[in-house]
Amino acid sequence: MINDRSAKKIDYSLTSISRLFILIIITVLCYSCAFFVPIAFLYHVIKFLNFSYFTHIFLFSISIAVTYLILVFSMMISSTLFIRLLHVRYEEGDYGTTIKDKTSFKLIVVSRA
Repeated sequence: MINDRSAKKIDYSLTSISRLFILIIITVLCYSCAFFVPIAFLYHVIKFLNFSYFTHIFLFSISIAVTYLILVFSMMISSTLFIRLLHVRYEEGDYGTTIKDKTSFKLIVVSRA
């Protein structure tokens, strides 16, 4: 079923539904791991700030910028770790376009993680 554009991408078979749930779980886990580090950093910064002082408000704005940078790096590391842990490998070539195709499913996992 290589390059069959007329085939449905997702049908209601057990394979398709289970793979959709796996994709949702992998996506949620990957983003949760990535968001944990910057949220923990911001939580600890906020504990030490007193927002009645102007300098602390300025430090909070700096910490927001640093938290964003931590988030970007955390997303890259989290995605890489999930791809490595799941051993997602594929070779170049033409593959099917449905979620039932094993290699297409791996490509979707790589794009989600």
